[in-house]
Amino acid sequence: MYFLFYTHRDSKDIDGAIGIKMSELESWEFNVWKYSEEELLNVVFKMFDQAGCLKSCNIDSDKFIKFLEAVKANYLDNPYHNFRHATDVTQFIYKLVSDQVLEEKLTKEQIFALMLSSLGHDISHPGKNSSYQKMLLTEIYQKFGENSTLERYHLEVLLTLIHDPEFEILKNLDEKTLDPFIKKLVLSTDMSLHKDLLQKIQNGTISQESKYGILVIKCADLAQLIRNEIISEKWVLALHKEQYMQMTDEIQRGMYTGPDEEDFQFEQMCKQKTFVKNFALPLYKELGQAFPELAYLKDRLHTSFIQ
Repeated sequence: MYFLFYTHRDSKDIDGAIGIKMSELESWEFNVWKYSEEELLNVVFKMFDQAGCLKSCNIDSDKFIKFLEAVKANYLDNPYHNFRHATDVTQFIYKLVSDQVLEEKLTKEQIFALMLSSLGHDISHPGKNSSYQKMLLTEIYQKFGENSTLERYHLEVLLTLIHDPEFEILKNLDEKTLDPFIKKLVLSTDMSLHKDLLQKIQNGTISQESKYGILVIKCADLAQLIRNEIISEKWVLALHKEQYMQMTDEIQRGMYTGPDEEDFQFEQMCKQKTFVKNFALPLYKELGQAFPELAYLKDRLHTSFIQ
């Protein structure tokens, strides 16, 4: 596992380095596509700072900048699972913070952990899914096994960075409490666990803070569904490109004979509509049950664009 670090910049160079309007940052129409990835580093810092995480959790701004650079450096250049997606997911959480939706449900420390989990939930994603890792018995699969293969991989990379003595992100916080919370949040993004997690939430068999955190991060992971159609379409094309690249690789390896690109796109669109109906819609309805002020979000779901 290799950690890359960019040239260090301090908070004076980051905060205010781009002219993003707070009204845009605090909108469901936030367009992550209009910024370069370097600019997105500034956007992410702005969100953590404006959310009050650095002040309330006594985080050193300059060390946090270095941490963000390391997180960004460990996201690979995939069409979909990249730092841009991580920023988009984190903005969903920030929007809830700015609307004061979470303050009575989670502590300031838990909100910080939730934002960290959102930012790092797909870190170091190889651009190939867990099934691919299993089929090829990759190093990732051999280390993390069959259950939540990639999510456990992301979690290890994220926690390694969080606890790196160069950053000391949780130095002034209760690591023994926050580490398990971060673990629950990152692992909950595994779609194979979706049905079981939703049932536990409905049955009340998990703690309240876990319920709120899991619902929010899972909905945030599908943030592209509630953006406007132009933004959402860019996301679905990026996702299909990544999926098609994996399929092409598998075909070249002789694993199977797949459809051409046009048929592939049609198949994916059909699957997406099914996904919205069977997974995304029930999830967002459950979010509205837990947070009545967010019940309207289910009506923003696009039926054509989904992971």
